[in-house]
Amino acid sequence: MTSNRIDGWKAVGQYLGRERTTVIHWARTRDLPIHRMPGGKKATIYAFRDELDAWINGAGASAAAEVEVEVDEGVHATPEPNAIAVPPIAKRAGVRWRFATALAVVGSLLAVAVAARDGWSSKPVASQSMRLPRDPSTARLYLQAREDWARRSPDGLRRALAALTEVVRRQPDFALAYSGLADAYLLAREFGTLRDAEAFARAQRAAEQALRLDPTQAAAHRAIGFVHYWWGRDRAAAGVALRRAIALDPDNAQTHFWYGNILSDNGEHRAALRELDIARAIEPGSLAIQSDLAYAYWAKGETREAVVRLERLAAAEPNFAGVHSCLSDVRLAEGDLAQFLMEYGAMARLRQEPRRVAIAAELVAAWRQGPEALRTAMLAAAMRDIENEELGDHVWPIFVASMVGNRDDVMALLRTADARKEVWGSAALTSRVAARWRGDSMIEALLLRRAAPLVEPG
Repeated sequence: MTSNRIDGWKAVGQYLGRERTTVIHWARTRDLPIHRMPGGKKATIYAFRDELDAWINGAGASAAAEVEVEVDEGVHATPEPNAIAVPPIAKRAGVRWRFATALAVVGSLLAVAVAARDGWSSKPVASQSMRLPRDPSTARLYLQAREDWARRSPDGLRRALAALTEVVRRQPDFALAYSGLADAYLLAREFGTLRDAEAFARAQRAAEQALRLDPTQAAAHRAIGFVHYWWGRDRAAAGVALRRAIALDPDNAQTHFWYGNILSDNGEHRAALRELDIARAIEPGSLAIQSDLAYAYWAKGETREAVVRLERLAAAEPNFAGVHSCLSDVRLAEGDLAQFLMEYGAMARLRQEPRRVAIAAELVAAWRQGPEALRTAMLAAAMRDIENEELGDHVWPIFVASMVGNRDDVMALLRTADARKEVWGSAALTSRVAARWRGDSMIEALLLRRAAPLVEPG
């Protein structure tokens, strides 16, 4: 017969499908039912399975259902759930803690402001669908799926998609699982699991189903905003949806993160850095936020700051695909083709995306024939993306053609984009194109015609 008692933080974490630091955090802040033996500097803790199951389906359910906020294990020197009078992080990193708290407060105040402007209530809504599935095994399956999604790896995404599909099969009225599916489909694009058209369509359907079940689902509004911007090219609708998500859940790192990315892509740099700083303050351990924050500095034109951040992150986390993706753009803009090849190849390998892996091999073969052969192969690969409808606009091939110095191709591509009345974001790339052809009145005029409306109206 299985014992009802579970001993130690690690075992409790395994039972809940979460990291040790997360259950310590929940014990402090969410009344996770933890007991401790008296005596000693570090008292032994234990929990009972039935109490944990009741917490999952009761008062603590909404906390467990949130996308996990990473907790710095080194900060929690004395992991005792009743030691809440003075947060331990304030003892060992007071300035950092106060800065993070201040940014979170700023985020909440901004949520109030944008909610008032866009005509919503600024008070976060307690959603009924935040409760986890009634069946404990289904609840744990959902939590593990969200953790797999947060890891941002090809295998993790495949597991997350399979698990979330099973969760909605078991409990079709569970709105959070549909929001989770939308998030997973959106990331699946980056890792070659799904083509853009299919991924965006599935994500939109999943998010819409979540909102039918619960209109207050902040994560679903966030996914809808993501689809509006990156697929529908509707800046205004994207901004409205993402600000709605922030108004509903002001302290969600993922929403601030995606909103910041969109603002950065659209060239709204000050607002973008504000949102990304808030996201990092809420979730300081996120590699994705750190790399995209560095890229936002590059988009703003602060190249030195961006490169220092990206190189430091690449040295510390060499197996994180996102940082190599950012560095590949930076190296190409610098004209360092050898480093571009290295970063692009690392990104393709880590994402296990067959199309990118094939392109990387093709570019390496061209490099062996000389720089000119490589430039030709790079432009050909970029043009194939247009022909295969992998790209919604001509920014990438124009960027490649500009960086290899082919003005005729740049002009031809710009005229095609003009005929299609494309509206561009990609501020990090277009700013480099503009700098490369500064003083060329024909190119400057065509670039100006591609300017996008604001996501965040002034």
